[in-house]
Amino acid sequence: MPEIPQFNVVTRHNLVTMQLALRHVLDRAHHIAIDCEFTGLGANKHTKASNIEERYKALVEVASTHAIVSFGLSVFELNDTAADISADTAGRANQYTVHNFEFLMLSKTAFTVAPDSMIFLVDNGFDFNRQYADGIFYQPGNDVEGEDGSDTNFVMRSIFLHMLSRNVPIVVHNGLLDLLFIYHSFYADLPKTLENFVADVTDMFPAGIYDTKYVSDYVDKEKASYLAYLFRKYEREQAARQEIGEGNYLMCSIKDRMATTHKEWKPLPVAPKDGKRKRKAYPDTGKPYCEQYAAHGYCINGRYCLRSHDLDIILDMEQEEAGVAGSKKRRKKDSTSALKGAQEASKHTAKPGPGEQSTSMETTLITTRYQPQHRPDISKPPASRFENYHSACFDAKTRITWQQVVPHGKADASADPEEQVC
Repeated sequence: MPEIPQFNVVTRHNLVTMQLALRHVLDRAHHIAIDCEFTGLGANKHTKASNIEERYKALVEVASTHAIVSFGLSVFELNDTAADISADTAGRANQYTVHNFEFLMLSKTAFTVAPDSMIFLVDNGFDFNRQYADGIFYQPGNDVEGEDGSDTNFVMRSIFLHMLSRNVPIVVHNGLLDLLFIYHSFYADLPKTLENFVADVTDMFPAGIYDTKYVSDYVDKEKASYLAYLFRKYEREQAARQEIGEGNYLMCSIKDRMATTHKEWKPLPVAPKDGKRKRKAYPDTGKPYCEQYAAHGYCINGRYCLRSHDLDIILDMEQEEAGVAGSKKRRKKDSTSALKGAQEASKHTAKPGPGEQSTSMETTLITTRYQPQHRPDISKPPASRFENYHSACFDAKTRITWQQVVPHGKADASADPEEQVC
């Protein structure tokens, strides 16, 4: 099996830096081949209806509800030494330099996915992880976004319009659905009628559209018309012609991959939504973590957010903030309690009589409701823990006189029972 030709993978990270080189390549195009991969081909039986108007309406529905995942572009540049070769010249090569590009695409709008199409793409090596990580964001339908040189949708549309301006032949394979998807993805909403669509496409590609499936089925009458079969068959045929030196043959020199600059794509600022459910704005407060993510577990900027989404950092900061707030609250509470205590004490302070000097306001009498008459002698340990901590000793309703604890069995019998230590 032959090796897969080299091609340039264009993503949202290098699209902006590659657009100038892409324009220069398109400026040298002799003809351009395009091919797309979609998220589905449609299960509606009307997509194969014999009535072309009915078929067109069904295919418009498919292109409007599904999405492009890959846009392939091959630009054929005719070498100067191969120009104007006559048909009767034997053993001469038509030489082309070919620039291959694959644009990984990712629609900004919701789209339908057909499992059969996804399985087909995976079986043929398509990487959906890379598509979602690096795909070029585009907005299908009418262009409603402003002109911003860093907006991938704007850049992609400008490249497509530049391709249209070259007025060179376009080559497709079974390309009706490809043209519908390209029109809807990079140009405008699809026309309601087939007549208007044909008129638009004719104006867009004045040099003509060549469908290799139509040629193989209805001109060359090939036994099979799928693309891999046709490509390999004619590749072998051209190699044989070159080897025996009979007739004209094609020689395609595949250009090496371009040296590109990878510039990490960053999302543009998103304005709050209009209506009742406006997106809450999260101003830059200088905190190291993303406040939107901390509040909702979601950030509109995703992995491109400039703030941390590390939950340990978020929780550490919350604990620190809670501790500061708690200290302030306790200080405020203690200050309030002290003020109330001073006010309460001032009410119980005796007012000075006639001729008596008033007591300073700084001197307050702080009283307690229940105060023992004697303090326990802590220099001598109690007889037992039970005697020291018995609940009766702390009964506020009974006035108890604290006495020195005597050894077991030597309690003073003459003592007042009410004043006997428990």
